[in-house]
Amino acid sequence: MDFNFSNSDNFVEVIDAGRPETRDYHRFFDLLRSFAGWVPGRNLLIDDTKLDASCMTGQDIRDAIFVTEQRSAVFGESKVAIYTPNDLEFGFNRMWQSWVDEIIDADTRVCRSRDDALGWLTA
Repeated sequence: MDFNFSNSDNFVEVIDAGRPETRDYHRFFDLLRSFAGWVPGRNLLIDDTKLDASCMTGQDIRDAIFVTEQRSAVFGESKVAIYTPNDLEFGFNRMWQSWVDEIIDADTRVCRSRDDALGWLTA
């Protein structure tokens, strides 16, 4: 998977692309933690419009949840907004959100559009 990080005034944005594997979840947290401008608690916008989840399984979602729980200190008390208009990727993200909201300090939201995600993130 490819990750492209950028800074905005009020948040960090990540555009990810490709087919995710478990090692990509670890890599994401490593890259975020080392990204200039990132501090736990800062808002995060994740663009999943180029994510290809067609190869993902239920075990992949469990792996993503497990890694998120292990690495939750990287998020801290951030607001994390993920957006994708694609049904499959939206569904997988909602499954991830329903689990991690119970086990991490960050507040997460999955949206269908960038505008909705930004509206929630900056409110």
